[in-house]
Amino acid sequence: MANIDELKQYKHIHMIGIGGVSMSGIAEILKNWGFIVTGSDSSSSENTDKLIQNHIPVTIGHDLVNLEKSDLVVYTAAIKNDDIELVRAKQLNIPIVERGTFLGKLTKAYKNTWKNIKNILKKCWQNMTSCVNIENVPSNRQK
Repeated sequence: MANIDELKQYKHIHMIGIGGVSMSGIAEILKNWGFIVTGSDSSSSENTDKLIQNHIPVTIGHDLVNLEKSDLVVYTAAIKNDDIELVRAKQLNIPIVERGTFLGKLTKAYKNTWKNIKNILKKCWQNMTSCVNIENVPSNRQK
């Protein structure tokens, strides 16, 4: 999955532990890029509620039905090796990838990602410091 074309070979990505901050963000990005995204989590949260509002199916508990329809499974490091969804994905030979690895490969799919982030942060920092400097410029007026 070193480039975007490799990622595009997948249509349906199922995410185990989708309610986490990172996983829910990845899910929304993937949906915005046109992938079918489904997921499961052990408990509901603001993140899972937001995903559901954004039309990403989330099952609280295990979701073997959507998992079996997927062609890639991404899971968070908190998922144990004996998790029934992870075991089932292995039985079905569905490719599985841990969230950190997936995020790294996803980032590498875009050559200029870090360059763009660096430029954006630099511009934000310049804007913030110029505002601070304007606020802290001593007035020439006497009181």
